[in-house]
Amino acid sequence: MAVSNMPHDFTPAFADLRRAFGADPSIRYFAVTLLTANLALILIHIVVGASYQLGWQPNPLPDLWNVSRESSIPEYLNHFQTALTAALVFACWLRTRTHARLVWTLVLIFIFMDDTFGYHETVGRYLSTVLPAIGGIDPDEIGEIVAWMLAAAILAVPMLAALRQQQSRTDPLSILLLASFASLVFFAVAMDFVHEQTNGTLAGRIFGAIEDGGEMISLAFACIFAFVFFRRRL
Repeated sequence: MAVSNMPHDFTPAFADLRRAFGADPSIRYFAVTLLTANLALILIHIVVGASYQLGWQPNPLPDLWNVSRESSIPEYLNHFQTALTAALVFACWLRTRTHARLVWTLVLIFIFMDDTFGYHETVGRYLSTVLPAIGGIDPDEIGEIVAWMLAAAILAVPMLAALRQQQSRTDPLSILLLASFASLVFFAVAMDFVHEQTNGTLAGRIFGAIEDGGEMISLAFACIFAFVFFRRRL
């Protein structure tokens, strides 16, 4: 797919979404339920956390409801919607044999494994032992960025191979997943970098909530897109 053609390709993909939402109440219920669950957990994190910081309540936000904590309800929701998206995209690939969808399934499995086992943190810590600090940036942060770049380079190989198929280059589901993935990368990499540079401050807590909340919403939209195509048998 030529880069210059990409803005034109988004228009029919979003037009398909609008028709699907108008025609199928199950899609609307699914989207509203998933977005409400994500937004409710983000709102709990923001409201309770801010109330504690302002001294309006004596106790901090419990880890169980903290979007930035391991083994929390928000993390489990993220695991669920990532795994569900991978399963739905794989089912859509089985129907159409559009190769890009199979690669997106691999990408989503990687995202699930990273969330579960902390690939970029683990590899980042290892790389930080051999990488120097650059411009005052902590080696751990540089290591995590390099870890993301390595994963992207590996996953780019099957995607480039898939794009040799004409059907993959014009697949509306892949285009929508690309938009969700671009949003996820922005929050997971760019906002994570800003968060780490301001860690321990009020700004750091705000950027942390934006980072983790943005990741949740990005994955929620990917799940909704996949459900639309699965439901419509596209």
